[in-house]
Amino acid sequence: MRCKKGSLATFAWLTVCAVALGACGDNRIGRAFESILPDPGEYVYGAVVADDSAAVVAAQEIIAKGGTAADAAVALYFTMAVTMPSVASIGGGGVCMVHNPRTGKTEMLDFIGSVPASGLASGDRPSAVPGNIRGMAALHGKLGRLPWSTLLEKAETLARQGHIVSKRTAQDLARAAGPLFADAPARRVFATGAGDPVAQGYPIRQVELGAALGQIRARGAGAFYTGSLGDRFIHGVRQAGGTLTKKDLREYTPYWRPAVSVPFGGDVFHTVGHPVLAGMVAAQMWRMLVTDDRYAKTPAEERPHLLAEVARRALAGRSEWISANGSASKRVERWLSPEQARRLMSDYRPSQAGTETGRAPRDFNENRSGSGFVVVDGAGMTVACTVTLYNPFGTGRLVPGIGAFLAQAPGLGSRNPFALAPVIVTDSRGRLFRFAVAGTGGETLASAIVNVAARTILDKEPLKDAIASGRIHWASAENAVAVEPSETAPRIGTLIGRGHNVRRRRDLGRLNAIHCPTGLPTPSPRKVRCSPEADNRGEGFGATFLIELE
Repeated sequence: MRCKKGSLATFAWLTVCAVALGACGDNRIGRAFESILPDPGEYVYGAVVADDSAAVVAAQEIIAKGGTAADAAVALYFTMAVTMPSVASIGGGGVCMVHNPRTGKTEMLDFIGSVPASGLASGDRPSAVPGNIRGMAALHGKLGRLPWSTLLEKAETLARQGHIVSKRTAQDLARAAGPLFADAPARRVFATGAGDPVAQGYPIRQVELGAALGQIRARGAGAFYTGSLGDRFIHGVRQAGGTLTKKDLREYTPYWRPAVSVPFGGDVFHTVGHPVLAGMVAAQMWRMLVTDDRYAKTPAEERPHLLAEVARRALAGRSEWISANGSASKRVERWLSPEQARRLMSDYRPSQAGTETGRAPRDFNENRSGSGFVVVDGAGMTVACTVTLYNPFGTGRLVPGIGAFLAQAPGLGSRNPFALAPVIVTDSRGRLFRFAVAGTGGETLASAIVNVAARTILDKEPLKDAIASGRIHWASAENAVAVEPSETAPRIGTLIGRGHNVRRRRDLGRLNAIHCPTGLPTPSPRKVRCSPEADNRGEGFGATFLIELE
């Protein structure tokens, strides 16, 4: 066996190679992938991107041991639950898009933190029912290969023995220190002896979280939802001012749901459906771009205007298919048809900003807090997820005895799951993976995804350039086009010249993405051409590796 470096940071590559070489004795890697690689035993490949480097390395190590992308995503998530507690705590929830090349299916896994059946009035800090643990168990149960206990080893070790605080976590702690440290359990873990928030590079231990992860690792997800650990969790929730009951915890169920899909050319754009409404907005925007090859036929200097106009129509048009309570009121197929795209674009003028035509935007406040990650293995299996607590550090209280933050209950103001919208693009048969993206950004998320996907897939720009480029979004509250400071003057000029009210705004979404222009799987490891890219607006990390087996 030899390890070959692709576009992988040196320390991560050495870590993965060391893990792989340690498995040489019985060739477990080759046997583990035998049933899914196009050329059995020839190579092991993985690409990962996330907001935390330790989590990326954890995912790589799992793939190198013979795990699937689903296994790696589980390991990545639980590692992030330790290293990024502000957004990825086990007290939160989320959603994944999952592509299985063996069946050709791309599905949505919904493990969104839900409102407790017991209601919200019994506590001073209403909390959601945690979905992340059972969500990861559902992913592993359907598509995992390695033992569950193996996937949580790194997370447990980091929590028990300690880890170094990352820049992102240090920033989150600094922003929330005042209210957060009013909670004694949180202060004991995340404050220095002087009472200041721990800084980047500071070592911390999360002993209670490590013990909880140890039980979940040894006994499975059920230990948290139905076992003694669940009893301890409910007791701790009450101490933290939360609102959950044992019944809420016991009856929580994740769901596999059909993807919302838009065919185009020889490929398909897959994203999440209700209740994750940003997916529908992104899909509708994509449909408007690809119907009748509108984007391809639009001159380059006009494309900023086109992106602004499709965003305006999709966001304003939400009132047509979302009811007052935020649920999708009609069949999504109708609203994603080519005919609907043509209707929405019927008043589009290439040289002039549009005006409202009766489609009034509903006021949807969408939360921006969360973290997105993507994992792909050599077989083309792909997992793209976003997890959230609906607010940095959720309710702001650490559950005593568990060491986890609780997600805020959804449905309160902007605390909602609307803006969790991972996307996967495959070929039309569902056999080849091409592109995946996940991230956060509230109302701007759909625009950010479509901006990057259009540049990467339709313009064929390198993903690195597409991620770094300025983004364009229609800001419904201001009736203006929002552009990032990095957007070029000529492109801004084309917007102003067409009559758009242009406003500058920073960070129109934060995305992590992987693009494989020639698709995965590939019959030869030397033909693997995948680019994992973390958003330059954040502190993420992307890596890829290739291990050839001899």
